[in-house]
Amino acid sequence: MKTPTAGSLGPLADQAHVIIIGGGPGGAACAMALQRQAAQLGRRLQITILEGKDFHRERHYNQCAGVLSPPLPRLMEEELEVAFPHHLSRGAIDGYVLHSRRQALDLPETGEPSIALRRVQFDDYMLEQARQRGIKIWPARAVDLELHADKVVVYSENAPLEGDVAVWTRARARFSPARPATGCPATLVRWSPSITPARRPWIASAIASTLSCPLSATSSSARSPPRATI
Repeated sequence: MKTPTAGSLGPLADQAHVIIIGGGPGGAACAMALQRQAAQLGRRLQITILEGKDFHRERHYNQCAGVLSPPLPRLMEEELEVAFPHHLSRGAIDGYVLHSRRQALDLPETGEPSIALRRVQFDDYMLEQARQRGIKIWPARAVDLELHADKVVVYSENAPLEGDVAVWTRARARFSPARPATGCPATLVRWSPSITPARRPWIASAIASTLSCPLSATSSSARSPPRATI
């Protein structure tokens, strides 16, 4: 693989290893989208998702409301080729009511209704879809991240993982900021999915890139490596 220069993005080679930190819906969707788009380019990638929570047996939960709104059903089917889990629905939401001390304001839905479900079941569904597509699920939390000139090392509760790119999908890191080791470039991408009717999520080829790091080895402890929002 050609080494990228400072400020450039270089494509990942065939069989490159991508480590995705966080196995919620964002991490699972990122993995499946990356795999699908790499296949369209004629490449095969090794993709590993790190997730320490056990959604299948409902031992752990993500603190988030279980409501899925349009255009998510269409995006799942078109962008990920994943069927929307209508079987998990606990009911359609056709409106909302805002209550104050003196009055209530009725806010009816004007388009397709949102779907209420148990978030833990949706998390488990998305991870299972990734697993069925050959994406490896590593059952452990990431605790640290180290950047090298030719690889990234993700330390987990079990064992370290080495890859070409680490994709961090959590809103907040649960480990210390990534630290460059000896040399550059760094290989860290932060993926922040945004799904709204006006803006499609950009889960494009930029995920499968190597980010160059302008830091020198002598100043690595004082500054953080560059991070890209995709």
